[in-house]
Amino acid sequence: MPKQTLTGKLKELHTPSGGSPDSDQRLQLKIQATEALGLMEKVSQVGWGGLTAKETGSIGGFMSRIRKNQTGVQRIEASE
Repeated sequence: MPKQTLTGKLKELHTPSGGSPDSDQRLQLKIQATEALGLMEKVSQVGWGGLTAKETGSIGGFMSRIRKNQTGVQRIEASE
């Protein structure tokens, strides 16, 4: 899937104040999780604040799994 740029409500609600690389990575991870869960259209329409607690928790859990998997891959590469 081609990379999407943030537009409209997404960009307004999530423009990193310092533009730190960590906040940019976190945002990209959040967007990746949101797309994988099929919630991107809803976020585009109502913004992040329009999500239910269950949807927000699902995004957070998905982000954690992605980070955990990335960390595991880095550990394997480092031990080789």
